[in-house]
Amino acid sequence: MEAGSVVLMDLLWSNLIENDSVEELRPNAPSPGLVTFGPDRVMEFCNNNDLQLIVREHEISEDRLSPKLPNRCKDLVTRIVRLPPQDEDMLVLLLAFWVKAMNPKRADWLLVLKELTTMESLLLAEVLEHELLEDSFEANVRDYTKLIDIYGKQKLPQKAENANNFT
Repeated sequence: MEAGSVVLMDLLWSNLIENDSVEELRPNAPSPGLVTFGPDRVMEFCNNNDLQLIVREHEISEDRLSPKLPNRCKDLVTRIVRLPPQDEDMLVLLLAFWVKAMNPKRADWLLVLKELTTMESLLLAEVLEHELLEDSFEANVRDYTKLIDIYGKQKLPQKAENANNFT
């Protein structure tokens, strides 16, 4: 993986260490291959980039997520639901890096969709559009019908019509 890609992966997926007394880098349990950053690394990053602090968005409480949702999918869902609906570029980046890091199967994609449906995510249709283009999703006719149905429920007839021509 290229150096720039590693940095972007760390920025998108890595977490801060929960305990300030633990320094350096540690493995990130929910995201294999990624790290958690200690306070020393955070301060170094802030100093190197002339920042005073880093403000993190609040985490989604675990009780809102299905207990059956695997960690590989849980990480993605929590990040998707924190995105503003108009930030489709960041969504595309998140999904692309998740695919590269996790090599999901159709079952993983379906679990993510189910969880986003339960949480009434405004990005559900955009995630499904992306999935339809992924080989690992193994799309079928029913999946395209589902996308048209989602846009219909959102009262977006033009997008539903475009989804009808998606194939």
